[in-house]
Amino acid sequence: MTIYYSVNFTDDPTHPREGNDEDVSYGAIGLEADKMAVLEPGQTGTYQACVDNTRYMGSYAGDQAKGRLVCVLAENTIGLVKVTKVSEGASDYITMDLTVWQR
Repeated sequence: MTIYYSVNFTDDPTHPREGNDEDVSYGAIGLEADKMAVLEPGQTGTYQACVDNTRYMGSYAGDQAKGRLVCVLAENTIGLVKVTKVSEGASDYITMDLTVWQR
């Protein structure tokens, strides 16, 4: 996902949109969402782990997120984001794996 783009979990999670109006976005700070929580290293990324984690935050630095499992709690869905690559330079973007569950 290119910097200053975002993903909507229910409409079309495979095609990011410009802006930060969706469930999770990638901005100057890093990953951004209304409510997200980082799982502990080694913790399995499951629906229940995301529901039980209440250490909420609104942003998480992209370089710190690499390799970590981040739960994004949207209104009707929960997304599990794993940042696999952070590229900075002429084109800032992240590569991520995404799992989405209905609440």
